[in-house]
Amino acid sequence: KSSTFKRLKYEVSTAYRDLFGIVSKNDHPLEEIILSFDAHQGQYIKSLPLHHSQEIVTDDENELRIRLKLCPTYDFKQEILSYGERVTVISPESFRNEIAGEYRRILMKYAN
Repeated sequence: KSSTFKRLKYEVSTAYRDLFGIVSKNDHPLEEIILSFDAHQGQYIKSLPLHHSQEIVTDDENELRIRLKLCPTYDFKQEILSYGERVTVISPESFRNEIAGEYRRILMKYAN
């Protein structure tokens, strides 16, 4: 018995266009995310953008504020956590709360 397989067209660049990293979007919707970085970290973020959708909203001596349009997957969450106190999630509130909750859980590990 012979079998044939039909090759499916799969464009990686299209499939991952709205993502950060390699984790698929699963149930994460496309969102507008606004982040505020301190001025020092902001220089790095300007020189190596986080995502192709990155737009500068504010850039002054105190802050770099950017807007991104992506699906906030696990990879993106880990990236934001890696910046520690140098970043603040401004919006959306759901992602802000997710990051804040992660910091609370981390702090509880060190509270005893």
